[in-house]
Amino acid sequence: MTMRFATDVLGRRAIGAITAVAAAAAAIGLAASATAASAAPTARIPSGNPRAAAASSQCDQLDFISVRGSGQPYKGATDMSVSPETDAVLTGIRDQLKADGVTETIAVDQLPYKAVSDDLLTAGLKFPASAIGAIKTIVTDWHQLMDVNLPRYISDEEQGESELNTYLAQLYGSCQSAAQQPMVVLAGYSQGSMVIHNVLNAIAGTGQTGLMSMIKGAVLIADPERMKSSVVPNAGNAPWGDYGLCHALDVLIIPHSRTRDSCAPPGTTKDVAKYFKDVAYQVCEKDDLACDTSGLLELNSHAVPSLTSLLHFKKELKLGETVHATGYSGSEVVAVGSLIARNLVADGL
Repeated sequence: MTMRFATDVLGRRAIGAITAVAAAAAAIGLAASATAASAAPTARIPSGNPRAAAASSQCDQLDFISVRGSGQPYKGATDMSVSPETDAVLTGIRDQLKADGVTETIAVDQLPYKAVSDDLLTAGLKFPASAIGAIKTIVTDWHQLMDVNLPRYISDEEQGESELNTYLAQLYGSCQSAAQQPMVVLAGYSQGSMVIHNVLNAIAGTGQTGLMSMIKGAVLIADPERMKSSVVPNAGNAPWGDYGLCHALDVLIIPHSRTRDSCAPPGTTKDVAKYFKDVAYQVCEKDDLACDTSGLLELNSHAVPSLTSLLHFKKELKLGETVHATGYSGSEVVAVGSLIARNLVADGL
């Protein structure tokens, strides 16, 4: 998520917290789409879907599914160049299996969802240069962001959830017909990690044990839905007690609204289901504005942002944007892929 988005979601809410306009902004609350609050997507195997035939050939392989971040283009099912972050996970798996002398075919599949650009979130916003300007536009901008832009963004993200859930279901169904157990590793970056986070919770929450059991690894890179004290270990250096942008919205907005959901509806943001605690991993770097947002406004220690945090807000956002864009294609992410590969070998791959 971009610096401009974080500025408008958190910065203007912070200004609102110390002005009379705050009450109006808080009353508007978070509008993460009424349609987004529908039931978790149901896994189905669509008839005539060409991907179903491909799935049957992957039953005796390791299936690596990449879920791209916002604005990363789709250039084909096997083109990993579009997402260096998830490609680093794949590199770690391949290199470790080779080092262990394991010959294993890996079927690579780039999920073909939109991965809509963050620009959608900032459409129609005024971006005033001063605090006085922000006060003048905060109500209209808040409405545009929360009631128009964010629901559209969440709707597109949920398309990714539906596609991933459908793909997992067709893969499982095809392999069950062949009396085989598929092995799947998921890796997502930014918006893509939101997709995986929510799908894991959806299949666990609805008791889809077949789909749950075939997930052998899940990597959430720069996950905006990262929760404090998560059951999922973090390979990055962000503090365990910090959390991502989605829960920051919960902290700032949900207490003031009885009718609005967070960006992971229904309700507020939830941690990854405990079932996956032994196969899921986070990679979140300190000060990343997507997954370590709480530090920006000292939300761990204050009910409202402190004056000091507001004065340093713009500087911290710039740092956070840089960390988010450049911090996730190196050794830490590769190491997570290596760890997953070692776990697969230990399990008899």
